[in-house]
Amino acid sequence: MLDALTLVANELLLFAAWIFILIGVDDLFVDLIWITQRPDRETDRPSFGPPIKGTIAVLVPAWDEADVIGAMIARANQAWSGEDYHLFIGTYANDPATWQAAITFDAEKQTVCVLDKHGPTTKADCLNGLYQEAAAYEIRNATNFQAFVLHDAEDFVDPDELQLYREHLIVAEMVQIPVVPQLDPSSRFIAGHYADEFAEAHLKDLPVRQLLGASVPSAGTGTAFSSHALDTLAQLRGGTPFDAACLTEDYEIGLALGELGLKSTFVRKKGHDGQLIAVRSHFPATLHAAVRQKSRWIAGIAFAGWDRTGWHGNLAEHWMRWRDRRSLIAAMAIVASYLAIILHGLLPFGGREVLKTESFLLLLYFNLATLVWRLCFRIYATGHIYGWREGARAAPRLIASNAITILASFRALGRYIRSILTGKIEWEKTDHNLQPSAQS
Repeated sequence: MLDALTLVANELLLFAAWIFILIGVDDLFVDLIWITQRPDRETDRPSFGPPIKGTIAVLVPAWDEADVIGAMIARANQAWSGEDYHLFIGTYANDPATWQAAITFDAEKQTVCVLDKHGPTTKADCLNGLYQEAAAYEIRNATNFQAFVLHDAEDFVDPDELQLYREHLIVAEMVQIPVVPQLDPSSRFIAGHYADEFAEAHLKDLPVRQLLGASVPSAGTGTAFSSHALDTLAQLRGGTPFDAACLTEDYEIGLALGELGLKSTFVRKKGHDGQLIAVRSHFPATLHAAVRQKSRWIAGIAFAGWDRTGWHGNLAEHWMRWRDRRSLIAAMAIVASYLAIILHGLLPFGGREVLKTESFLLLLYFNLATLVWRLCFRIYATGHIYGWREGARAAPRLIASNAITILASFRALGRYIRSILTGKIEWEKTDHNLQPSAQS
């Protein structure tokens, strides 16, 4: 029995070590590109020519968002005072509370839509309804929207973002700005780990992705599309630009535009107040909610992405898609490493030696070095956005991040299998009960 446990412990540790080396080297290449090229630098106003003029349609899908939609609309009206925009809020007939909370604001600047389906459908389906409502609005009012912007019902919009879209949509069909999760003092580890992950992704990963010429995925919020981009997708998809059968329509639409040869760009820029122009949002503060949310991302990107979007484009595109889809492998390696550590801790009590060969120790030292490097990078990224105190918390929060990823990966696998067997998916959205503050 002890011999079998020793074998299992050693094999688990070797499996985890080699997977961590693969992922560590993968990350290291991205880090080195970022260090040498620094594509994350905040940009000044581009010299592309005059910004686009005309009305911008802002699409806000809202299922069961009565607690936050009113505050989001009020903030948008205040932040974008003087801007030429129109909000389209998507609600459902079986969600009268959200509809009631949304219609209490200035009707001149917004249209509250009641979709002809009972919710929840999918976020993409709701966005399609809003797109069609915007098209009907154009006909009724003899106008044309120059761009479409996606926002979530809990977002804290930026006063300068619409102007940024106007400037960059001259040369791009899709513009994505950073997403900055808001800090929740009552949930330093659960909600806080989103701050670490988005800080690193939007400081380093997306800028490197863009630099290499790979497609830029949308974050689903803080994203602007030219009317040409959505109209082109709608023509190819039977009248609606978003794929209603998709769990992660935001991610996939960026890839779809890239395959059509339409340019997408990620822009880091400071506003008039000297702060980064970004979307600030509240993220889940409980373990259950965080696992639910991340399982949707993993199911849509790591699982469904393999058969829905495949492997297209150049070498850089293939590399980035691998990075998008490696989460399940990473979760398996994390589980294997924790089990191996437990077993190796017990083996000496049974008189068994842990694996101590020179080659194995070299593997462990390399993994330790990449872990320290990864922690330093995450601390820097978080500190760059939130300050050094929050940056210091990023190191212990890696434990929470790993735990959530493991639970979400296995939940995502079950969800993906169910979707295949039943052919049905629905909007398993995150509950929002806090409107974020302006703190960054």
